[in-house]
Amino acid sequence: MTVAEFGSFAELVLTRSDERGDADAFVFLSEGARGAQAEHLPYAELDRAARDVASWLQERRLQGRQVLLLYPSGPEFVKAFIGCCTRVRSPSPRRSPPSRASTSGGSPESSGTPGSARC
Repeated sequence: MTVAEFGSFAELVLTRSDERGDADAFVFLSEGARGAQAEHLPYAELDRAARDVASWLQERRLQGRQVLLLYPSGPEFVKAFIGCCTRVRSPSPRRSPPSRASTSGGSPESSGTPGSARC
C-alpha cells in the first residue's frame, strides 16, 4: 500500500505497526563523543507512545484544537506528532527554545499558534 491509500500519515504509520511490530519505524542519527550514534524507534513503541499522547489529549478535550509541540528533533517529537495527528489533527511543530533543547519529552501544550502541520 502507498501513502495515498491511507487517510493520513499517522494512519499509515499506525497501520504499519500492526504489520511490522519491532522493525524500525525511524532511526535517528546524532553526533556524540564517539561519533554518529543511532537511536532506533520501532513501530510497536511508536504506536504505543502515540496512543498515549492521543489519550492524554482526549482527556483534556483538545480534539480539533491546535497543539504546540516543543520538542528537540528525535523520537519524542515523532511520538508526540503522530499522537497529535491521531486525535487533534492540528499539531504545530516548532523548534525547542535553546533553554529547553536539553530537555526531552514533556507533554504537548495547547496553543493558538498558526502554522499547523498536515498529518
